[in-house]
Amino acid sequence: DTFVNLETVNKWLTLLANLGVLAGIVFLSLEISQSNRIAIQDARSDLTDRQHDVQSVFLQDPDVAAVMVKLSSGQPLSAEEQFRATSYAWMLLNDAAALNLSYENGFISDGVLQRYMNVQSRTIERIPGIAPYLEQVLDDTGLARRGVSPVFDNLLDAVEEEQPAEAR
Repeated sequence: DTFVNLETVNKWLTLLANLGVLAGIVFLSLEISQSNRIAIQDARSDLTDRQHDVQSVFLQDPDVAAVMVKLSSGQPLSAEEQFRATSYAWMLLNDAAALNLSYENGFISDGVLQRYMNVQSRTIERIPGIAPYLEQVLDDTGLARRGVSPVFDNLLDAVEEEQPAEAR
């Protein structure tokens, strides 16, 4: 009789322990899911913040804005302005690298990737004079070849579209 009671208690304790493990697994999966959502939101927020920072520079620094106007209209640049244009090309490349990293790590979807790549293309369309500087930066980093990633392929496409036919 005592043995039966101990066996029953043991079965109940085993059941409770198994339920506790199951509850722990459910809790852990919820925590992981929440962490993934936070990581995805942080990645998207970082990309948006990067674009906002670039736009803020244009608005706050008239010298940078003047260089962008010259790059947009095909006017010649001074040595200092060429340095600023190269720096802007590096910023575009760094933004592309951040976008690529977010995509490769699964933090942004194909649709979000495409929207950001469209922004890249439109930026180069609006500022066609940046294309040779961006091409040089891509060459310097070894990224001026197809197949590295869809993000860099998109940059190459945009640069090639803005280059005069004789420069290709």
